[in-house]
Amino acid sequence: MNRTSIIVAWLTMTMGATAVQKLDAAPDRNEETKRQSRGNLRMLMAALSTYIVQTGVFPDRLDELQEVLGKDRFAETMRNPRTGDAVGYSYRPPKTSDGLKAQEGEVVLIEMKEGKEDPEGARVRFVGSLAKTDHPGAKPAPRFRITDLGAIGHYGCVWAINNNGQAVGAISERSGNDWVERAFMYSEGKTIDIHRKLGYAQSDIHDINDAGVIVGIVKKPRASNGIGFAWQEGKLKIIHSSGAHYTTLYGINNKGMAVGISAKGGKRHAIMVDTNAPELKPTDLGVLPDGDDSVATGINEKGVIVGSGPAQPGKRTRCLVWEGDLPTIAPIFAEEDDVGNTLTRDINDNGVMVGCWGSRQRALDYRAFVWRKDWGRIEPPAGGGTLGGAHGVNNYDLVVGHSPAFIWCKGRGLVKLQDMLPAASGWLLAEARAINDLGQIVGKGKFGNEPLPHGYLLTMFELAE
Repeated sequence: MNRTSIIVAWLTMTMGATAVQKLDAAPDRNEETKRQSRGNLRMLMAALSTYIVQTGVFPDRLDELQEVLGKDRFAETMRNPRTGDAVGYSYRPPKTSDGLKAQEGEVVLIEMKEGKEDPEGARVRFVGSLAKTDHPGAKPAPRFRITDLGAIGHYGCVWAINNNGQAVGAISERSGNDWVERAFMYSEGKTIDIHRKLGYAQSDIHDINDAGVIVGIVKKPRASNGIGFAWQEGKLKIIHSSGAHYTTLYGINNKGMAVGISAKGGKRHAIMVDTNAPELKPTDLGVLPDGDDSVATGINEKGVIVGSGPAQPGKRTRCLVWEGDLPTIAPIFAEEDDVGNTLTRDINDNGVMVGCWGSRQRALDYRAFVWRKDWGRIEPPAGGGTLGGAHGVNNYDLVVGHSPAFIWCKGRGLVKLQDMLPAASGWLLAEARAINDLGQIVGKGKFGNEPLPHGYLLTMFELAE
């Protein structure tokens, strides 16, 4: 009998089998409470990022985050399940010696244990920088840290980022007279060549959920038709759709439900697939009663789907929403509104829809819109231009888009992301495509004297163990 078996046998005789089982379960319980505490820190980090966007400064006290989370949710988040402290996290606004310079990676949130900061606890670090404001005596303004994701080419894009900070998209490269796309993922400081793992001639990733499931499109050599796919940890699934000459997936939620399009005979229909299933078999989401075309671009955790399609063949595109089996026109624009095509690109769990509307007079001139049932339609100023508009919204109702690259929130309104970078960053941001709940943003822009656009990742806080 080995030493461990002897100890277990002795404990069983002296304490009983039930007590020994509880001891065996203790390490699992400890890991679970650690995970829960990290989740609370991530929520506080998200609230802190949101507060900064809403106000332009750090809060003086942590309880000011009640404005973001609400009183009850804030109180629940402040309880530390690992240590049992009711006030389980301490806040330190960045300290500056000259009103500007903060220590690199300065701790702003840390776990509490028995009423004191726990030196072994998890913590959140401020990885951005601070800048002067135009108003004398005003607090310095936080700025994002920008990470270069490398050259992505004229037609490349960083499309999405999940709540684990994994960003996805495609690099466009010239091949003879054509441009080809190669899918990539950025994760934990490294760029991963997903294209090589997929094994097709071309590939693009449009979205990624928190489980790391990615969705997009792949193409065979010399083929103009694409095939929608889902991929996770080396396992590829492609859409099996009888008679379709083109399929792609644009969005996925954390339940693994993905949406996109399937094209047959020149007509597109919005589709949904369950990426958890052994095979990707699309469900046709239909079109408007008199329409002939539809596209699904986003899906939230409640299963509400958004997209676009015409009310009649050949007519302007309308914003669509699926809250049941068939699409309806989203109540964003009225029939009499003097607009061209309208497109819904994303929806969050609060029902906030974002997208763009086009001008009847200028075909490529698109403007941003934000809509929620109790807000009505809001049009952020300067959120438009050539193929511009709003592209993404997180669950704290922060919206990103272009032109120029912007972030928007109700109350403060639109802020140019360029103004939230250090002055000497060397970047000129062209567009912002997605924002996660932690406030991280991805997009593309011009970096220094580089001839091709580069992808970027904006970050203000990081969780450290």
